Amino acid sequence: MFIGNFKPVGDNFTGTIKTLTFKIDAVFESIEKKSEKSPDYRVTTGNTDIGVAWKKTSEVGNAYLIPLP
Repeated sequence: MFIGNFKPVGDNFTGTIKTLTFKIDAVFESIEKKSEKSPDYRVTTGNTDIGVAWKKTSEVGNAYLIPLP
């Protein structure tokens, strides 16, 4: 499911998450991995953490992020 448009800003991504029930500006902030299964990004809205995300690569080589609340 596609829920937003984001632009790279350094190691981070900024943009808008939009669903049927809400629309909010968000930042995917790169974080240091503490283990192999640790997330690659913290998802925030201003000073509030709303989730995390992991980097993935499709079978054809396209990069994307998998967010979790």
